[in-house]
Order: sequence, then structure tokens, then C-alpha cells
Amino acid sequence: MDVLYKVIGGSHSYGLSVPESDLDYRGVFFPDWKKLLGFGALDKVAESKANGDDSSLLALQQFGRLISKNNYVCMEILFTKPEYVIELSPYFKPFIDQRDQFLSKNTLVPLCGFAQSNLSHLYVRPSTPGNRQDLFDKTGYNSKYLTHTLRVLMVGEKLIDTGIFDSDMTEHRDYLLGIRYGTVPKEEALQKAIELKDKLTIEISSQDYARQTDLAQDLVVEISKAILREKL
Repeated sequence: MDVLYKVIGGSHSYGLSVPESDLDYRGVFFPDWKKLLGFGALDKVAESKANGDDSSLLALQQFGRLISKNNYVCMEILFTKPEYVIELSPYFKPFIDQRDQFLSKNTLVPLCGFAQSNLSHLYVRPSTPGNRQDLFDKTGYNSKYLTHTLRVLMVGEKLIDTGIFDSDMTEHRDYLLGIRYGTVPKEEALQKAIELKDKLTIEISSQDYARQTDLAQDLVVEISKAILREKL
């Protein structure tokens, strides 16, 4: 397995980390060439460490399939700011150089879906004992998912207003952490989420993904050929 691209994701890249925040590593790898051409190539490699740090890497082929549909997590990975990039292989650089080609109003569809998925967990009690469980018992809702909902919708609003995909929430840090720790009323945050989702829904395009699919496939093929030429 060759790591092509590895970044720090999660709260650190969002500008929302606190002292107890763990590290989330995300990225893309090229599978072992024998398994890729034969049997057993993996789509994903994930690892959770005892200290809470997590690592999740997608195979290049899987990443290409997902980014062609503007998968929200893959968009975050692809548009990670340089200061949070740990590894960037020259092989993967064409994806970085052409990443703006994956921006369109199509991006808002999975973005709104991701936000809705987080909202569906709003009343799910955290399973691990600790501060989150205590806060749920006090407030009656899971503030983590409400925070994620607002954060993602704010990314969408910035994309509409500026044409830039940027998951850095430093400018909204106090407000979002206020939601996370229950100091911003749930009703206020939910109303804000409804307003943002309505704004995004109006802008959603009915375009298909043909152009993005062709681009993603071409990039995956060219990167794979370049790597295999070196290995075979």
C-alpha cells in the first residue's frame, strides 16, 4: 500500500479543536499492485488507536468513484488546506491541481444529505460514558450532531456566496462551540439550520455528474498507469 495523500481532518482542520480533541487522519492510498490486478484489493483502510486518534484512508479507485459524485467527506479531503496536509505524492497532485473542476451546484446535494444525516442522530444518546452523555442527559439532545449539521450547512453557504469550498470554521468557532456545549439554545440552532438548508435547497442544480465522472475516471486511470509503470 502506497499513501498518495494524507491530511489532518476533523476538528483541527475545522478550526474547532479543543485541548481534549483527538487527531483524525484522512487520505488516499494506492493498493498493493498484485491485489489490485488480482484478488483482494481493499477499498478502505481504517485504524483506531488507544489514544483516540483515528486514521481512515480510501483506495484511489474508491476515492475517484466517490469524488465524482461530490461525496462530502471526499470533498473535505480534497480541499484540505496546505497546513493540514501531511503527505502529498506527486502522483496525486493532478487531483489537487484540478480539484476546482469538481465544484458545482451538484456539490450541494450530498452536502445537504450529510447535514440531514447528522440531524437524524439528534436524539441518539451517546453510548460512551462521559461529558457528552452527561450533556445529553441534561439537555435531551446530542449537541455534537447539531454542531455538525450547522457546520456543514455553513460550508454550503460559503460555497454559494463565494464559489469556494472551505470547511474552516474559525470565524464561527464561538457560535459552533456554543452549540456543542449547550450554551446556544437548541431552538435557535435548529432555526438557523432550517434557514441555511432552505437557502441551499433553492440553489441545488439538476445537472448530472457526467463531466465529473469522466474527469475522476481519467485521473484515476492516469495515476494508476504511472504508478504501475514504475512497479511492473
